[in-house]
Amino acid sequence: MIIKLVSYPDWGDSLSAADRKLRIRTAAEILNAKDSDFVMFSEWIFTSKNDLNKLAELVHNKKATALFELKLAQGLKGNQLFLLQNGEIKDLKTHQILKSRTEATEENISDLIDELQQHRTFEVNGKCFLIIQCGENSILKTIKGTKYKSGFCLQNNDLKKKFNTIIDGVDIILNPSHNYWPRIYDFLCRLHTFSEKRRYCFYCTQLTGNMLANAHRHPEKNSVQRAYHSRRLIAPVSWSDKEEINYLLQAYEI
Repeated sequence: MIIKLVSYPDWGDSLSAADRKLRIRTAAEILNAKDSDFVMFSEWIFTSKNDLNKLAELVHNKKATALFELKLAQGLKGNQLFLLQNGEIKDLKTHQILKSRTEATEENISDLIDELQQHRTFEVNGKCFLIIQCGENSILKTIKGTKYKSGFCLQNNDLKKKFNTIIDGVDIILNPSHNYWPRIYDFLCRLHTFSEKRRYCFYCTQLTGNMLANAHRHPEKNSVQRAYHSRRLIAPVSWSDKEEINYLLQAYEI
């Protein structure tokens, strides 16, 4: 099974019509590649559901599944997830619940666990995927005095048991993100925990600043995308300079 991680540059608060059309076209090209089984795109690469529908019209590789997030909002709810599967766009009817450790209250954690159970899993080629969005990885906290270890963030055994049951029942955990994590050690501890017990964990974020240039020069040190418990990286880094719109792609075989 081939899993691809694709990062586009951060477009800020606006994306021109020409840039939007180009992104739709390049995303379709990635999905139409024969080896595309599952593709996770960095957050907020499109601006509307209409963009996703136009993309679906261009994708003829029906075996490809892709995950997207749109910066939509209904009241206080935003960052909604969509899946392209079997040629159709599916609204997962979700929203991001946590952004940081300070929001990891018992009420929010309970709501997140409910959403993980009801809306955040899907299957591709017999593998069960689970989506934990960006700062929702704060459901884990670093265990001091250990190396790359993290644990459940609350002293609530009932919620902890529910969360462990969820992650123990999946093969792959996805952590799409909006930007680079400043506290990289704490972040890595969480990804290591997500990849325990023979699970895979994949992370993908937007390109900001000179991240594209750095990845171009030093792909072996690229921190834009990371995969844990991956056995073979088959496309370390690639990019496109079509009309000056760049993206990074990594492909993994699991």
